[in-house]
Amino acid sequence: MYLISIENAVSPASIALDFKDSVHPVEIKLDANLSQSEAMIPAIDSLLNRYKIDKNQLEGVVFSQGPGAFTGIRVAAGIAQGISLGLNIPLIGVNSLESTAFHFAKEIQGFIFVLNDARMDEVYLGGFFVDSAKRLHEVLEPLLLQKDIALPYIDSLMDGLRLQMKMTSEAHHFNDYTLVGDAAEYFPDVKFLYHKTCAIDLIEFAKAPIKNSFTQLGRKNKDNIFEVPLPIYLRKKVAFTSSERKKGYGGNPKSETPEIPQNIMQYSKLAQRFRDAGVVVKPMALEAIDEVHELDVKVHVTPWSRESFYSAFYNDDYKNITLYKDGKLIGVAVQLLYPEESHLMTIGIDSAYRNKGYAKLLMDLMHLYAIDQKFKLKNEHYQQILEVRVTNNSAIELYKKYGYEQIGYRKGYYELPDGTKEDGIVYAKRI
Repeated sequence: MYLISIENAVSPASIALDFKDSVHPVEIKLDANLSQSEAMIPAIDSLLNRYKIDKNQLEGVVFSQGPGAFTGIRVAAGIAQGISLGLNIPLIGVNSLESTAFHFAKEIQGFIFVLNDARMDEVYLGGFFVDSAKRLHEVLEPLLLQKDIALPYIDSLMDGLRLQMKMTSEAHHFNDYTLVGDAAEYFPDVKFLYHKTCAIDLIEFAKAPIKNSFTQLGRKNKDNIFEVPLPIYLRKKVAFTSSERKKGYGGNPKSETPEIPQNIMQYSKLAQRFRDAGVVVKPMALEAIDEVHELDVKVHVTPWSRESFYSAFYNDDYKNITLYKDGKLIGVAVQLLYPEESHLMTIGIDSAYRNKGYAKLLMDLMHLYAIDQKFKLKNEHYQQILEVRVTNNSAIELYKKYGYEQIGYRKGYYELPDGTKEDGIVYAKRI
């Protein structure tokens, strides 16, 4: 694959050429007498000529969307679009914070926060989570904030993010995340992995083995032209107006302290509710499956098999939750997240701990996971589905309180221990 990438959101600018699984980068030193575009275009031509690559051999062009320098991003987007239009090849925009996080994803598991220097005593912030399969998930959209509030702001997110991504309500510790980026000088008292994004990072990210192929990532519009990914501009104002200066405003405008995103706030509040109730949510551990199965047998007339729990554990489409009180397993919930709908497969609380609101806490958590799936897939019709025995009155009442409505009836759906069968009711709730 022949790719060209342009990183101009940071200084120094850089370009890189990828062909035959080898990446060749060039750092561009801008001449004070030349505009950025006047320096960039000859540098690209020179790089192609050096390796005897004809422009028509290029299969894609990648550029940094930022956040970063306004002019640099605009110039890179314009040049990349020109190459894409001229050669009719895919145009890929890459979030520079995400490409930086991806750079570290091979060595780091868990939360990564990228902090890049935005100047004026401010930083660009992006949040990511690397799962056990080394997949990178964005958990916080790019923000601009004052450097002095960056770390307190990150700490304020952690309770919610841990429940969302790690499925635990336990309070976070100082080493729950890794800080990376090029703003290390602002944070001398904490561990910080320095890295300034460059054109190589963009190519590595664009070529990553993800669900869509590279050519599918470049989207075309109705006129069959590759769309231009929007640059990420976060700074709304760089100077005060004349009237504002007359009123006494001086220096540069400061960015406002961002609010905690609503979805993270919901997880944070739920994590606190778990702690207030004296219980702890944890992801189901492999070594706990036998105990989980024993609990399910104890609380359900028609329990899941041990094999079903193992199958759910190894399937990424499942959310497998356990609930502990004073170190003892007292609850379990398993949810299957399909693209079209989610299925609450099983949920139960030890009989000695019922009527204390624990089942409601688990239901609320599963509801948040379903909401995440809805927004991730942009499915406005997403719903949560479950089945229940017709005689399980306590469960039916709980589901009705949550707004579930009957959508089906299954004759003889449940096989009871004595060999008889019982009907099942199918409930659904629009998320």
